[in-house]
Amino acid sequence: MTLLWRGDIVQRSRTASGVFLLAYAFLHFLNIAAGLISPNAMFQMQEFRGMLTGHPPGQVILFSALFVHVALALWQVASRRTLRMTVAQGLQLVLGLAIPLQLIQHNIFTSYASEIFDLNDEMTSIILLMWNSPEIWHQYILLLVVWLHGCIGLHMWLRITTWWPTVIPYMIGLAVVVPSLALAGLLTEGRRIWSLYTIPGNAPIIQEDFNWPSPLELAQLYSVYDISFWIFIVLLGAAVSAFYLRRFIRKRKSLQIRYENGTQITIEHGLTLLEISQLNDIPHTSLCGGKGRCTTCRIEVTKGLEDLPPPSSAEARTLKAIKARDNVRLACQVRPTASLSIQRVYQPKGR
Repeated sequence: MTLLWRGDIVQRSRTASGVFLLAYAFLHFLNIAAGLISPNAMFQMQEFRGMLTGHPPGQVILFSALFVHVALALWQVASRRTLRMTVAQGLQLVLGLAIPLQLIQHNIFTSYASEIFDLNDEMTSIILLMWNSPEIWHQYILLLVVWLHGCIGLHMWLRITTWWPTVIPYMIGLAVVVPSLALAGLLTEGRRIWSLYTIPGNAPIIQEDFNWPSPLELAQLYSVYDISFWIFIVLLGAAVSAFYLRRFIRKRKSLQIRYENGTQITIEHGLTLLEISQLNDIPHTSLCGGKGRCTTCRIEVTKGLEDLPPPSSAEARTLKAIKARDNVRLACQVRPTASLSIQRVYQPKGR
């Protein structure tokens, strides 16, 4: 377990909040899938979820995890040195930024509407409210995006362990079955409640029972959504602007890195050694994706060690765990400020 929690406070916070949100999405999917059994089973599952997040302490934890994860996603955009990344990393980043755009609407028309206008937020009520519109598919796709984003993150986190490859086939099966059952439950319950709703005379009774928002209240909800949406767009724009501003500043400084095979490159100041390798198509092993946990990206500094900044506390802990020599550093953590000569400890094919 120590291996999984290596890294700085940012990495640990992203991991902890991500795992919590993935667990919440898992329970949410199970709640919808319960519609395959009966409306009562769906209600009972929602009651169980309420035991975890339906009270003030649980809601504080949930929304704190959500805020931290979204904030760190924006911070990741602003603090990146390069847009070069693996397909999995790129997909995870894009999905992570797309999630808030839909999640804002979902929270406003469920949790916020429930608190402010006393909307009945039972799963059946929410499904019926969205059923005869594209919103029902938007919200399912939102959950699917959250699920895919979380599964990629979980794999990137656990693949450095020895036991994860053994359970991957079972986890892939679970990752496919859970959203499939949720889709089946959604269709089953949606068709059932819609058939009741369309019976002449039932619509006003059901709307009153579920305490649906009035047209004026709906207009207020859309107003809150518009404000929240543009706040996020402004924050995202600020993060992207910070990325390009920092990139412009870095380009004014350059240094040279020489690899053990004689390859010498000139690069921007401020990049990590792992980013330098990736930008220049130099194979460099990194199982944890540059999070400072797996140590497979480590290098030996053969020249210029004295010019390197000292290891951060997170890097120092990781290096101490493997009893590394003084000239060994983690390529994903080192940002050289002067020219270096290095040797990769793990020699990938195609070096």
